[in-house]
Amino acid sequence: MPNEPEVRVHLNLHTREWTVSTLQRKKIDSQPFYCLTNVRFVVSEATRQWVLRRKERCVHAWAIGTKGDAVTQIPHGAVEVTYSPFRAATFTTRDGNPVLTANACYFIGQRAYIV
Repeated sequence: MPNEPEVRVHLNLHTREWTVSTLQRKKIDSQPFYCLTNVRFVVSEATRQWVLRRKERCVHAWAIGTKGDAVTQIPHGAVEVTYSPFRAATFTTRDGNPVLTANACYFIGQRAYIV
């Protein structure tokens, strides 16, 4: 989609849906399925340190990109990507490899997959 603005996506741990917001953090939508292209994975290290000290969760990690075509099935060859502030300072694949960017990220249910 030409001239689509970049958006941020994170998993809402209360609703279990993906929250879509502007880069200025204004909520646009919540979806069970979503897709981003030209993706950057961002973690606020300062807030991550706060989470580690307090052992309380708050939004401090998200994916940034442009809206793509959402799918409900895992694309062929896709790799699951995850984030836990207690395991790593970046998003990672399930085997622990850091993930900073991706051509596309598919948010399906409560999981994210990159291609």
